[in-house]
Amino acid sequence: MTKDIKRIAQEYSKKDSMIDSGNLFWALTEAIKIIEELEQKKEWRPIETAPKDGTLVLVINGEKGGYLTEPCQIGTAFFGLASYEDEAWSFEWKSNACCDEVSSYIPTHWMPLPKPPILKK
Repeated sequence: MTKDIKRIAQEYSKKDSMIDSGNLFWALTEAIKIIEELEQKKEWRPIETAPKDGTLVLVINGEKGGYLTEPCQIGTAFFGLASYEDEAWSFEWKSNACCDEVSSYIPTHWMPLPKPPILKK
């Protein structure tokens, strides 16, 4: 889709038309940037790049499951405090989405959560 937009923008920038070709090219180029950013948000990213500030994200376990999660399970989780042992704090990917207990993930990849739908009243 973005290739088609680029092609159209280039064609219009070469033509003599009532549309200001420079402005059209600029507008389509900006639209391409936005589309590419949106497409990138839909892709799985390595877990090493995930936010570690408590932000809730979508994660997927690798071949190992965590506490109360299965291998390759997808769910929402945040990186948070797990325990204090041997005079050091430990952190893990945690979720409270499935049950009364806090479960954990051993994810390999993550992606941002989509925006919730707008509910009509």
